[in-house]
Amino acid sequence: MNRWHLLVMVLVVGLINAAISAWSGQPLDLAVIRNASLVAGLLGAAIVLFDRWGWRFAALHPWFVVLPRIRGDWAVAADIGPARARQASSFQGQIFIRQTYFSIWARIDWEDGAQMRFLMKAPIVASADGFCAFTAVYELDPNAAGAAPVTRRAGFFFHSAETHPDAVTLFYSTADNQVGRIRLSARKKMSLWRWLMPY
Repeated sequence: MNRWHLLVMVLVVGLINAAISAWSGQPLDLAVIRNASLVAGLLGAAIVLFDRWGWRFAALHPWFVVLPRIRGDWAVAADIGPARARQASSFQGQIFIRQTYFSIWARIDWEDGAQMRFLMKAPIVASADGFCAFTAVYELDPNAAGAAPVTRRAGFFFHSAETHPDAVTLFYSTADNQVGRIRLSARKKMSLWRWLMPY
């Protein structure tokens, strides 16, 4: 479920409220419809504001928001390879994560010039014990002569008991049996403008 699903649900509640008012014998005039629309609009705006900015407030963690804030630019070190291989290949690079309460997007620039980026925002879920998971479709551009970009679907998960962790390890597995461990460290400090932006 994403914020658009919630907005539709709120609008449906407003319409149901107007229908109940009409069924109970109250005249269905412009004021009833206007009030229902106003309530639905305010709730919809509150959901959008919470998704983009409100969930970041430390006072809401962990009693109301259990999702850790991993948005930002990080240095990364990764071990990636086939699922049953005895040895994985190691890579260094930088990851750029854009995160809201309902979704996450990332791009990794590897030191060898390759780039891995999500093709769309991925819905993210979190449990009260700090486990988070999301499924994403990403494109790997190897940046090598004659090598075509590869598109993969992968499941990612990570765990953090902290609201704003200093280090995180992303584990993932792709549909073609590739697995990876991406360690995030040394997050750059955000400028005020970047802190205010949802992505």
